[in-house]
Amino acid sequence: MKEFNKYAILKYSLFNFSSYDSDDKIINHTNMVMSILEKHVVVCLDAIRDKKDRKFVLDSLKENREVINITMKEMENYGANIINIGRNSSNIPILFVSQSAYDNYTEKTKSELEKSYDLCLVNLQTIEKLKGESVKSMIVELS
Repeated sequence: MKEFNKYAILKYSLFNFSSYDSDDKIINHTNMVMSILEKHVVVCLDAIRDKKDRKFVLDSLKENREVINITMKEMENYGANIINIGRNSSNIPILFVSQSAYDNYTEKTKSELEKSYDLCLVNLQTIEKLKGESVKSMIVELS
């Protein structure tokens, strides 16, 4: 982390926490629970069961970004597995979101994201169903 922070504009810190889905199964990939975007962090705080860990994560995230807390249903439909890459011709940040994530967002979440980002919706239903991965996982693997 020290080496990374030598080059980073914002300084990052490493912390551990456990997260669980609604069936009490541990979630092994942070990108299913949280995405750090340009202006926001989308996170499912309910997935972090330990109250001390949840508070620490929330307090840490609030230091540099606005927090959008999504529901378990939103998270389990890939609502945190999103990625912010580039800007459109109007200089608005582009946010890649799967169609199933978008379809399961609450109106509040949709509104918060649409205020700050140009949403690029992609249908990944087959990959999500067969592989259990979504937008962020695919783009990160390609980059």
